[in-house]
Amino acid sequence: MEDHATNSDESGRTPRARGVPPGSLLSLATALLAVGVALGGFALGRAGGSGRGREATLTAASTGASPGATVTVSGSGRVEGRPDTVSFQVGLSTTAATATAALSENNVKMRALEASLARNGVAYSGMQTAGLSVNPNTNNEGVVTGFTVSDVLQVTMHDIARAGSAIQAAADVAGNGLQLYGINFSISDQTGLLATARAKAMEDARLQASELARAAGASLGEVLRVTTHTSSPAVVYPTFGAVASPASVPLQRGSQPVSVHVTVTYRLN
Repeated sequence: MEDHATNSDESGRTPRARGVPPGSLLSLATALLAVGVALGGFALGRAGGSGRGREATLTAASTGASPGATVTVSGSGRVEGRPDTVSFQVGLSTTAATATAALSENNVKMRALEASLARNGVAYSGMQTAGLSVNPNTNNEGVVTGFTVSDVLQVTMHDIARAGSAIQAAADVAGNGLQLYGINFSISDQTGLLATARAKAMEDARLQASELARAAGASLGEVLRVTTHTSSPAVVYPTFGAVASPASVPLQRGSQPVSVHVTVTYRLN
């Protein structure tokens, strides 16, 4: 009777192994299945994650676009323009025995200088006093021997072709007392140049974003955000000392770059 009860069950079910508590087989099978899923996920992650270097640029777009996936790129556009404005500083210095005498003499020279500039294409609205000083001169013993007056004029011209003649005329009037300071060339109206540079920058950004989207197995969607930065440095020439008296003062305006940089965020589909 005991042997019959041990070897079989009248219902035909598979007998339970001796010494195994009820429910243990089900728990063991569940644990083995969980381990298998974890190992499979690890293998897939290793196979699909190699070669990625876009974490800082692509978000949620490893094997295709996911909800909220974006790509952010930077683009730049640059164009060249011809400067149409020149600015420079001219200064006069006069020394006399007294401050009053030095100032009066310098005033006469400055009025003549301004008139000379006006005759050579500089509007009075393009002249602005940039500095005026009266300083005593002393000898080795500290005794005042006279006074020097310095007067600096900021000049802006929109007729660059006449700028060399204006500088030469100023030197002829002021003589060796004239000082010429750094010359800057600029473009007064950059509207058209900036529009072209922006279009180039946006196209550059779009091309980069499209390449990254394709690499991520997605397509490029709508623009979510754009930030811009404009760069247009003036053409600067070095400072000169006293101007000599050549036949004319040659000035070359050259060209000036206008650059636009954009940072664009696109949605990925």
